[in-house]
Amino acid sequence: DGADPEFVISDESGRLGEFKYEYDTGLVIGGDVLHGTISHDHRKSRGMRLVASVYIAEITDENVGVIMDESSSLFPVEGDVRWMDAQRGRHWGNGNSLADDRGRGYFKYEDVDSDCKRLAEGGLCTDQEYASSLFILCPESCNVYDPRFNSPLDIS
Repeated sequence: DGADPEFVISDESGRLGEFKYEYDTGLVIGGDVLHGTISHDHRKSRGMRLVASVYIAEITDENVGVIMDESSSLFPVEGDVRWMDAQRGRHWGNGNSLADDRGRGYFKYEDVDSDCKRLAEGGLCTDQEYASSLFILCPESCNVYDPRFNSPLDIS
């Protein structure tokens, strides 16, 4: 349709590549590839672009650290092994499936910076310049891990 590319990827040397979304087409990229959507003002067309990044891995003691060291997206927070451990077994294995997902396991999290509440109230948790670091330092004040997801979901 003549539109500009909508997705950008970068290799480890910083070389950029652009991709134009096509109907009924998926894009698969390997690990350690920085990626994201290219900004576009959809107001004139009154349209929208919806993108989903899906990460697939079986979480084990041996790979959980490597999985959480991947840093191409804002969430889950890079290096947060506790969060990933809380996801174990939700979707497959031991008779589990997406159809029977009961939610993540409980894990404790708290702010590590005494200034977090003020920074969050100032809107910095949603500011592109500060969000990455504040998600790590201020998970409670920035509501990174919604506490509603700590409880099993009643799907009966």
